[in-house]
Amino acid sequence: MASSVRAAKIKIYALINDVYDLQNINTHLDSNYVLSQDIDATITKTWNNGKGFKPLGGGNTIDFYNNYNAATSKSFSGNFDGNGYRIKNLFINRRDENSVGLFGRCGYDEDNHNVLENLTLENFDITGSSIVGSLVGLAAHTDLHNITLVNLRVYGLSGVGGFVGTADHIQAQNLQTMDTIDVNAVRKKSFLAGYARNSNFSLLIKTSEQLNDIVHHLINEKSYLANKINKSNFVNLSLKFENNISLENLFSLTSMTCMEKKDNEKKIPRETQTYEQSLRDEL
Repeated sequence: MASSVRAAKIKIYALINDVYDLQNINTHLDSNYVLSQDIDATITKTWNNGKGFKPLGGGNTIDFYNNYNAATSKSFSGNFDGNGYRIKNLFINRRDENSVGLFGRCGYDEDNHNVLENLTLENFDITGSSIVGSLVGLAAHTDLHNITLVNLRVYGLSGVGGFVGTADHIQAQNLQTMDTIDVNAVRKKSFLAGYARNSNFSLLIKTSEQLNDIVHHLINEKSYLANKINKSNFVNLSLKFENNISLENLFSLTSMTCMEKKDNEKKIPRETQTYEQSLRDEL
């Protein structure tokens, strides 16, 4: 009786040895990559007439809620394994562009999630317009595993997140932060994602100060985990704790819905418009 053997799919990874290899991922957005060592990207501050590093995958115009297709050919659709190493001192200053981050757009389709994993981002300085994150500007149908942020700055006008600018159908496990995470936007910013829908986040908390900072970013003014979400969509947040942590502010998270219906959306008050112009001038 003849037996049937199914051939296993073998993923081939290209080595990323320096910041130039990293930038060249844009020439093959559907391939798989792995870091061979820590990468110092300080030189990116001198690239492209002050614009710095060009995000991996992307595009400047996105109508996320109506027209976005995760399988767009301009998205990074491969897999990226940091291999436990870190990328340091990456600089991006693209204040007139959307989908800004180490990866501009990332995703494939609902049946074939791509994976970004085992990576630390340290001392990043990221500026964009809308949909801005340190790791990914716009992530759809993507899995994030073991991602750590250390002492970084992410600025934009709208849809700005510490990890991801906009998240759609992503599974994010074992996210961690250390030191200062500076996220600033006119509206719709968050410690995790500026916009989010149909996504799960798992965040590791190591200190009481860090918990308070996260609560502030998730709950307080101009800070949302998710916006423009209808009843059929969801965002789940799971927190894991280390050490002796004060949970006095945790109750705020238990009552957080992170949902704001389109038909109830308020107009931007005049003072916010003034703040937006001020931030535009700063950027």
